[in-house]
Order: sequence, then C-alpha cells, then structure tokens
Amino acid sequence: MRSSFGPVMFSLFPHLFLVGYCLLGFLAFRAWDYGMAKGSVVILSLAADFIPWISLLVSAVFLSVEVLWQARIAAVVLVLGAIVTRSGVVATEKR
Repeated sequence: MRSSFGPVMFSLFPHLFLVGYCLLGFLAFRAWDYGMAKGSVVILSLAADFIPWISLLVSAVFLSVEVLWQARIAAVVLVLGAIVTRSGVVATEKR
C-alpha cells in the first residue's frame, strides 16, 4: 500500500490553487480597504458594478464555458440595479 503523500496519490496543484485564491482574496480586500479609506469611493463603487462582467469574461476565457444569453441579461440587471440603488442613495444624501 502506498502512502497518501507519495507522488501517485498526492497532488500539489489543489493546495497551490487554494493558497493563490486566498492570496488574491486578501489582496482584493486590502485594495478595497485602501480605496475606501484614501481613494475615490465613487470610482471604486463604479468599478465594483462591473464585477459580474469580469466574472463572465473569466468564465468564458479561462474555463471555456459558454456564456448564455440568460447570464448576460442577469449581469446587465445586476449592474442596472446597482446603478439605480446608488442614484437613490445619492439623491437621499443631497436632501
């Protein structure tokens, strides 16, 4: 019987992927935190509205997943909802 840590049973790729994912999440948090503290909140929030589009692009390119029209419509609705919500918040703050 072979050890589970042998070259046949053990793959380093999932562990490296998890470390990379955690590192990217940490960097994203730090960038968001820095942007909220010292940057332009308006530009940061506008950039955040396009996260669904970035997700669709990454899925289509790196995962070779077909992006269906329903997903495109959902991304548009998410962005429009965020814009409408922000405009309501801005209108409330001006009063």
